[in-house]
Amino acid sequence: MNRRRRVVLLGGTFDPVHTGHLALISGALDALGAPEGVLLVDPGHRHRGVPSASLADRRRLVRRATAHDPRVHEAGEIGLDGGLEEAVQHLGSEGREVHVVFGADSARHLDRWDAHRRLAGARLWVVPRSGELGQDLVGVEVLQLEVPSVSSTQIRFALADGRRPPLTVPAACRDAVTRLYSPVPSYHAVAEHA
Repeated sequence: MNRRRRVVLLGGTFDPVHTGHLALISGALDALGAPEGVLLVDPGHRHRGVPSASLADRRRLVRRATAHDPRVHEAGEIGLDGGLEEAVQHLGSEGREVHVVFGADSARHLDRWDAHRRLAGARLWVVPRSGELGQDLVGVEVLQLEVPSVSSTQIRFALADGRRPPLTVPAACRDAVTRLYSPVPSYHAVAEHA
């Protein structure tokens, strides 16, 4: 097995990207001995609502968040466009050993969309939350990593309430996340302060 050809894929909406995502991809790279990781920003998930920020904005945030780590790329940076299935096929056709990692939230939905069959050729891993046991899913292995308990939803709610972005937002993204996810002042509120 040629370790230089191993790649880890982590897909998600990244709405917004946070330190849990970064810890997950970094931990998976170390645990699996992979030199390269790819964050694949999904236009939207089957099991979640419409993302708050545009695909282009979320891709820019991921690029900012990963700029300090030469091992990790946003999919578009390396010419990948499309979904997880297409990325697995493309990287596999290049002779890469593809490892797809799912966080605990995504793992709950793997059986519904038959991930094992649809991502044939890749090794599939789930990273359970701290203290949880991994689920028994067909063709999915458990990867035990310490990942901070954080969610993009928590970040969006904090900003919607007018609070500062939590420290779980990567420093390189805090200003952009604040602009993208803070509530837009109403016409009446702006008029009152004019």
